[in-house]
Amino acid sequence: MSLAVLTLAACATRAPPPASPGADAASAPFLRFAGPPVDSFTYLLHYYSWTALGPSELVVWTNPNEAYLLTVLQPCVGLQFTDRVHLTSAAHTVTRRIDAVTFGDQHCFIWQIRPIDYRAMRQQLHTVP
Repeated sequence: MSLAVLTLAACATRAPPPASPGADAASAPFLRFAGPPVDSFTYLLHYYSWTALGPSELVVWTNPNEAYLLTVLQPCVGLQFTDRVHLTSAAHTVTRRIDAVTFGDQHCFIWQIRPIDYRAMRQQLHTVP
């Protein structure tokens, strides 16, 4: 029991991952519309879609209009190259520092979750010449 508590405590005190080089261009539009960090989000049955923005960031859509920017702890090798991910969850609720993005043999813990105002993002991107 004490080992589990120590392991969780160690995870909670890690520093956030550094910004990934080259991911700035991909994540910039999402960052502009990302709200403050939240502890968790819930989805029905399955998530709608996802896209990797770099080795430490991805966007997950829970439906066509609701998206979340996830930042994972490093090392998370190959996130930007994988074609399939899975989110760990409890009762379809993904919680930062507890749940992870998994693919291949990678298990990348979620450091931060930020909701994205995806409707506003789409509206602005479609009105810009």
